[in-house]
Amino acid sequence: MSSAVDEIVVPAEELEDDAMESFAETLAPPGVTWKVTWAEAPSYDKPGGRRVGRLKAGRNYFYHQSNTKVRVKVGAYENTWWALTDDDNGHKKVWVSVVYIKGGANNQPVPGLKIV
Repeated sequence: MSSAVDEIVVPAEELEDDAMESFAETLAPPGVTWKVTWAEAPSYDKPGGRRVGRLKAGRNYFYHQSNTKVRVKVGAYENTWWALTDDDNGHKKVWVSVVYIKGGANNQPVPGLKIV
């Protein structure tokens, strides 16, 4: 006797944003903080080091942030703070300038993100 399994596949584009965010949060490492990046951000192996990938614009998680001597300027924005994350190319524990994270001010840490 064969056991048939009915499978329903719902394309991701048909899911509501809340459902997608909920799903993403279940896959995220524990203890991270979710923030929104306003543009695609390059990721680096260390602040100002070798570029390894990218972080898409939108809702992303971060482990913490640190102040460095490496200043990034994008238009009118600038910052020496960098945040540790996992990028969209599969690289773990890479750095992104907080200049790309919404909610901060020039040369200041991002509110609500752990400082190390």
